[in-house]
Amino acid sequence: MISRNISLVLSSGGARGMAHIGAIQEILALGLNIRNVSGSSVGALVGGILASGQLQAFSEWMCQLEKIDVFRLMDFTFSAQGFIKGDKVFNELRNFLSNKAIEDLRLPFAAVATDLLRKTPVIFREGDLFQAIRASVAIPTVLQPAKIGERLLLDGGILSPIPLNLFHPIPGDITVVVNLNANIPYQAVKIDEEQVRRSEYVHNKIIIPFKERWRNYFPENEKNNSAKMGFFDLINRSYDLTQDQLSDYMLRTHRPEVVVQVSRETCGTLEFHRAHELIEVGRHAFRTAWQDYERRAKLGEESRESTALSKEVRHKVKKHKQLNN
Repeated sequence: MISRNISLVLSSGGARGMAHIGAIQEILALGLNIRNVSGSSVGALVGGILASGQLQAFSEWMCQLEKIDVFRLMDFTFSAQGFIKGDKVFNELRNFLSNKAIEDLRLPFAAVATDLLRKTPVIFREGDLFQAIRASVAIPTVLQPAKIGERLLLDGGILSPIPLNLFHPIPGDITVVVNLNANIPYQAVKIDEEQVRRSEYVHNKIIIPFKERWRNYFPENEKNNSAKMGFFDLINRSYDLTQDQLSDYMLRTHRPEVVVQVSRETCGTLEFHRAHELIEVGRHAFRTAWQDYERRAKLGEESRESTALSKEVRHKVKKHKQLNN
């Protein structure tokens, strides 16, 4: 009998975090019961919004954003701590993060950030929800760090891209991990052609000229040409490599029952205008992972039944021999 109770773990991954929404939608559509949710970086954002009961409203808002809307939410700065201040986008996100303490949410929730000076993870299981998420999503070189007291907090993905250790396992529950950094090929999903044309127009008229002014920092389109990588691209690729190694270690150590794999190649860190597409990617990835889990669970059940039957037969044969002797 497959459990209907889920312990949900949402990884870091920038804009790919919109795939978390699709995975959650599929979980709820199956009537599965999410008992707790933990998240790192964008996983903390989506998990906190889920625990606040605002996931549907957030999903609708994200899906109506076009590339220009995302661009306007980025308050660029030349600060050495991150080229986006984050004030604009977090003012918008306040609409979806209830003004509550984490311990008062409808769903047990935990987020992780990184204390840069102490070199340790910081786990938020109580206190201000907004503050916890602001700290967890502070991607190095992109978003400026969060300051809480004397602490300087950065992205949770630095030390814990897949935060599998924030809740003690509940016996009988299924741990579902949504991993946004899988080293697998990306298979594109069908999207609205008119939306693509509008996005490309904005990209060509506004965003490309802006990037030209930042040419020393932004990467060129030739992803595999190291000679043409920008400063931020080099830093972020190094960061991605570290995340990959940590993610593999966490999955090998904890061995969750279900791992939903979303390709790292799905989109760039800031491509939030592709929310509709990314949500569909998450839905598809969860269905694939869940079907695989159900198949494995069924085979395991049949194997246990076969083993039990074999033991029963051996016991009867042994008893028969004893009676004949």
